[in-house]
Amino acid sequence: SRISSGCSTLQFRLTSRSCIVIRVWHGRSSVVLVTANTMRINTSNSNHQSGTYAKVVPDDITKKRISTVINMINVENSISESDMHVTLIYSTRPCPDVKHIELPETVTAHGHSFDLFGNPDGTNCLVLKLHSEHLHELHATCRDTYRATHDYPEYNPHITLSYDYTHPHVPNKSLIEYFKNLTFDQFVVEPLLL
Repeated sequence: SRISSGCSTLQFRLTSRSCIVIRVWHGRSSVVLVTANTMRINTSNSNHQSGTYAKVVPDDITKKRISTVINMINVENSISESDMHVTLIYSTRPCPDVKHIELPETVTAHGHSFDLFGNPDGTNCLVLKLHSEHLHELHATCRDTYRATHDYPEYNPHITLSYDYTHPHVPNKSLIEYFKNLTFDQFVVEPLLL
């Protein structure tokens, strides 16, 4: 995939070894960045009395890709790279042992649509909905093996792009092509904060 803005161009490529190669051109000079897939696990030893929260976090290259696109299309109040994640569980039933879940070598996803999710205060979140067998399998294992609760009829994996999106329409669907082969390299388990 290739994205251009002014005199800068980004090109993304997934290799046969599941590495992402990004080439960034600015004028005539370019830089190549490569990322390999290795999942890191971060857990909190705090009390899970109120429940358990688990998420996966995009690797640095995926964060940069998402950030570049949302900045190029001027998504208002866009999320910072450090806050990007996909929630696996938001369980009001404590299940801290989910930290022992067997993780795949690589967790990947593909963007399939943009959507607006309502906030309790009447504002909207802009989200990138994801298709990922990995995410669905991890969510199901959290529920089936570790008895995590889920308050919605179905699991809908997504990355929030803006928590305060005031535009009445989502970005053009043609931009979804830039959200292929997203890679996640951190699994985080924390106490649920209500």
